[in-house]
Amino acid sequence: MKRSLIGCILLGLALAGCKPARTPVATGADPYPADGKYFGPVATDAEKVLLTPLPPSDAPQPEAGMAALSGALYSYTINKIIPETMFYLTKAQGDNRDSMPGFLAGPDATLGDLVEHSDPYGNFQLADIPPGRYFLIVSAPYNWCPAEASLGDPTPRLIILSAGDRLALGIVYVSWP
Repeated sequence: MKRSLIGCILLGLALAGCKPARTPVATGADPYPADGKYFGPVATDAEKVLLTPLPPSDAPQPEAGMAALSGALYSYTINKIIPETMFYLTKAQGDNRDSMPGFLAGPDATLGDLVEHSDPYGNFQLADIPPGRYFLIVSAPYNWCPAEASLGDPTPRLIILSAGDRLALGIVYVSWP
C-alpha cells in the first residue's frame, strides 16, 4: 500500500512537470479583447508575411520581341501566399486561343510551356516570354490549379502578352491546395 501511494505521488509530480509553460500576462493587462471574442495569439511579423501578399510593382525588362510578367501567388482557400511553388505558363488553345487545355498533367516543354517557381514570399517574375495567350497553372499537392480571373471569379485567367509587354499581374488568386 505504502509503495503504491509513493508511486502515485511520484507519477503526479512527473505529470505536473509536463504541463506547458504559461505565458505571463503583464499586470493589469487583459489577454482577451474587450468584445469577449478570442481568436488566439496575434500573428508574428513572420506569419503576417505569409498572410499578406506584396506583389512586385513591375515586371522585368524583356529582350526585344518578347514579353515579361510578374505577380504574387495567393491561395484564397487558406488565406496565405504560396511560397516556393512551381507553376507554369501554358498556351491557350481552341479556335480563338482562349481555352485552357482540357487535361492538366503538368508542364510540357514540347508544347512551349514555361516553368518557374515563386520565391519565399509568393512573388514571381518571368522575362523573355514569347508573345501569345497563356494560362498560369500552379502546382498543388496531387493536382494542378489554374490562376483565376479574380477573387470571386473562378474563371481561369487568360493572360495576353504582346511583344514588349511588361505585365504586372498583382495578386494572382488560386484555389490551392
